[in-house]
Amino acid sequence: MARVRQELVASGELSAEEAQRRTAAEEALPTGEDQMLPDSAEHYDPSSQVRGSFMRSTQHLQRQHERGLTAADRDRRTIRLMLGLLLLGFAFWYFFLR
Repeated sequence: MARVRQELVASGELSAEEAQRRTAAEEALPTGEDQMLPDSAEHYDPSSQVRGSFMRSTQHLQRQHERGLTAADRDRRTIRLMLGLLLLGFAFWYFFLR
């Protein structure tokens, strides 16, 4: 488990602070017969689960924002790609299919 966490930190998919927090939380969990089930009512917090899912699913947008890319930049890139493909299709049609 520690090796996987180190690989995630090295690749940038997990921050070092988050890895330390998770490690500390796992060490605090009881082991053996007194271990509680992970889905027990005492430990279940739906708001943190939703928040965590949202944060993980928007990390690519956070990285783009840190690099200075905005929604307008992403839209322009998409439009340029569509126009380029359209021109390529037209050139293919003109030179090979006409």
